Amino acid sequence: MTTSSSAQSGVRRWVTHNRIFVVLGVIILALLLVGSILPRFIITSLKQLPEDSRFESATEPTTALLIDAPAYRAGQVPAANAGRPGCGGEEPDFSCFLVFSEVQLERVTTTSPSEKKKAVEVQSLSTLNAGDTELYRLDDQVRLTVDSAFPVPEPVSSVALSLPGVGLSVETGEFSRTGLQHFFPFTTERVSYDFFDPLAQVPAPLDFVDLVEHEGMRAFHFQQDLKAVNLMSSLAHAYTQPDDISDAPELDPLLRPSEMSAEELESISGLRIGGPAGRFYDTGELAAHGFSTEERISLSPYYAVDRSLWVEPASGVTLDREEEVYLYLAADQEEATEMADAFAAGGEANPNRTLFAGSLAWDGVSQAAAREEAQSNKSILKVLEVISLSSNTIITILVIAGLLIFLRNRFRAARKLES
Repeated sequence: MTTSSSAQSGVRRWVTHNRIFVVLGVIILALLLVGSILPRFIITSLKQLPEDSRFESATEPTTALLIDAPAYRAGQVPAANAGRPGCGGEEPDFSCFLVFSEVQLERVTTTSPSEKKKAVEVQSLSTLNAGDTELYRLDDQVRLTVDSAFPVPEPVSSVALSLPGVGLSVETGEFSRTGLQHFFPFTTERVSYDFFDPLAQVPAPLDFVDLVEHEGMRAFHFQQDLKAVNLMSSLAHAYTQPDDISDAPELDPLLRPSEMSAEELESISGLRIGGPAGRFYDTGELAAHGFSTEERISLSPYYAVDRSLWVEPASGVTLDREEEVYLYLAADQEEATEMADAFAAGGEANPNRTLFAGSLAWDGVSQAAAREEAQSNKSILKVLEVISLSSNTIITILVIAGLLIFLRNRFRAARKLES
């Protein structure tokens, strides 16, 4: 009887001890799920571009110098300039059509599901308005990989550009592109990124500048400087973008007219503005170029932009964006570069050959919305970090406790054998 009771007691102890290890094992597995697997799953989801997002931004209303395009096309000097010297006669000076106006750039960027796995469709509509007058409209569509935020290497992006004032409307058709544009990778690095400029129609380096504090939030400052971009070449790029980015020819598209239709070539040549040199140059400039006042010349439009972006590095959210934009006329590339350098150095826009000059910076509402999105992602990451750390700590404690219980049971068993 005593032997039977002792055996039953030993069985109960064995069952109890093993039940403890089973419970510990279940708890440890649950903590592994909560503290390791679940955070990884959530972080992986956060790193991917969402399929149903919408972000609206607007710049602070600002005064810009721009050409009154409808007045120029009609040959009617704006009333504010009618009494100025050189603004009478059949061919008024080009500067007579320049006006100061309050402008604002608005942009709406949305994402939607793609037919391709690991990709998302992005549509961005940008409009630049002077009061109720639309100066510029850009409808940009591109398919991005959800992990990297870079375009997929397929001919599925397109750009539609409209400049109502000058009667210009351009649609690229579908093409392949490279470079970031609308989003940054979830974990942004301190490196230079290729960044696609839709007006230039090419990617260019967006350089890391510094780690800064922007409105109380840690941010990476990036900067891109495009100077003296020939907009005739940009338009030719738009008409000749490749289906495969690896097939992009190095030769300037203006030197490949056979790849464009007669209508496209006419649109490109229509960007040039001509007339007597005295309409576009003052006395000193005429002498410097060797032009006579009545000499007929033809000028091309050029584009320069100094672009700054501030990005929250942990989430890849753009916190702020500023652009100094300059569109102007020049006789050649050398003059265009000189004018861009002078503008970038802090000088005023050339009063004789400017098409648009203004500073476009996100307003407070846009910045606040971006900070809220970045802070939300950072808060989720912080919570996941705490959960992971707490779970790993508890797992360590439970493993040590289980080891101590095991050693204690072994010690007791050895004592009983000795007795």
